[in-house]
Amino acid sequence: MKWLVTEVWNGHCRLIGFSKIHYRMSCLTHEIDKQWTRVFKDGDDCPVKIGDILNEVHRDALTRASERLKKIGIDIEYSGNIPWIYLDKVNGVRVRYYNHSMHGFTVAYSSEKNIIRHRREMFNLIRKMINEVPQTV
Repeated sequence: MKWLVTEVWNGHCRLIGFSKIHYRMSCLTHEIDKQWTRVFKDGDDCPVKIGDILNEVHRDALTRASERLKKIGIDIEYSGNIPWIYLDKVNGVRVRYYNHSMHGFTVAYSSEKNIIRHRREMFNLIRKMINEVPQTV
């Protein structure tokens, strides 16, 4: 997906020598708005400007996975806390398992491009949760 940056603002970062910016994006092909945060070194130019067109590739792998699962009747939701991306819900049921984190079931990291890092664990958990919940017809 291609994203158009519509808004940029500065934030605070506790890391010495780094700044944090937040930006809001609109998808060029879908009616989706997202907000994202990026950290960069002080003294460097801000890497994102209003009007930039970005290709956030690491989201595409997660989006493709959720769209493909939706086609077979499985609805999944993600949540995130940079750099972790968690599997949050499967068919509306909250995930109560942990994987590579103390706060959620980690499936990917925001710093890695176009990879679902823990793909096998993610699909094993989805299978397990679907088998636990009785299906209504």
